[in-house]
Amino acid sequence: AYQSNCDIAPQEITHMPNLLCLKRLNELPFYLRAHYATDRGNQKYLHMFTRFVEEIQWLQEHESDLIVELEQHLVKRRRIGSRRNAGIRSRFTEPLRILTVAHDLPFPPDNGTKIPTFHRLRHLSKRNRVSLLCIHSGDVDEAHVAELEKYCDVHLVKRPALRRPKGIIAKARKYLESLWHGIPYCLHDICSEAQMWIRQKVESGCFDVIEAADGSVVPYLSAEWPVFKVVILHSVLDASLRRTIAFTESVRERVITFANWIVWRRYEKQIGKTVDVCVTLTEQNRRGVLALKLDIPVTHCLTNGIDLDYFS
Repeated sequence: AYQSNCDIAPQEITHMPNLLCLKRLNELPFYLRAHYATDRGNQKYLHMFTRFVEEIQWLQEHESDLIVELEQHLVKRRRIGSRRNAGIRSRFTEPLRILTVAHDLPFPPDNGTKIPTFHRLRHLSKRNRVSLLCIHSGDVDEAHVAELEKYCDVHLVKRPALRRPKGIIAKARKYLESLWHGIPYCLHDICSEAQMWIRQKVESGCFDVIEAADGSVVPYLSAEWPVFKVVILHSVLDASLRRTIAFTESVRERVITFANWIVWRRYEKQIGKTVDVCVTLTEQNRRGVLALKLDIPVTHCLTNGIDLDYFS
C-alpha cells in the first residue's frame, strides 16, 4: 500500500519498523508448527529461523535510519502522486471498473447465493464503478432492479428456460454431450446475446475486472480476454457429490450420482483455465477446490453470512 499509492500517513512511518518486526514474530509460530515439527532434520528451516531473527535484529538496530529513508521516499511518491492528479491516469488510485455476471438478480438478498452477491455489489460500489449483468430466466421485478441501481448499473438479458430431457434415451444423449463438452448439460446452452454483450464491452475496454458470481456463469467468460477474471464458488460439487456417494445406500442412486460427479469434476477442473483467481466462501470449500489442483490462486476471504448492520 505504501509503495503503490502512499496511503500511509507521515505520522505512521515511525511505527513501520516495529510493525515489520511484529510481522516476522507472527510468522515464526506458523513455520514452527507447520514445517519444523514435521521435518526436524531439514536444515533449511534452521536457516529460515536464523534469518528471521537476524531481520528482527537489523530492524531494531537500524530503526532510525529506516524511518528517515521511508520519510524521504514518501515525499518522492507524493510528488509523483501530485502529477498523476493533474491528469495522468493511475491504476492504483482510480476506481476499478467491475462487471459482475450472475444468473439470479441478487435482490432481495433472500438466499445463500443472493446474500453475498448483493453485499459484494454494495460494498464494491463505494470505491469502484460496478456493473451487473443478470442473465435471468424468470420474471424480474422493476422495483428490485431500481434498488440495485442505487449501487451499480444493471443490464438484464433473458435466457430461455432450461428444458430438461425426458426419457432414458434423451437423458443418455444429454449426458454424453456433457461428457464430450466437459460442461454439464444444464450449463451448456449459453445465452448468445449475453456472451456477445460481454465480449463487446471487453473489446471496448469497458472493464478492468469481471466477476463470475458463481461457478455456473464461468462459461460466459473467455481466458483470452485481457481483463482480470474472478470466480466466487458458493459450493464445490466435486466434494459434495463425493460425500453423497459415500453416504448413499441405494445402488441406483450411487450410480447416477457417480455419473454426475464425473461431469462436474471435469467442469470444475477446467475453471482454472478461464479465470485468474478462485474465491470460496468457506474454508471447507477452499480445501475442496485445492483438491482439484487448479493452476490458479485459491483464496478464502469471503463469508456466507448476513450483514447485521444492513438488516437491523
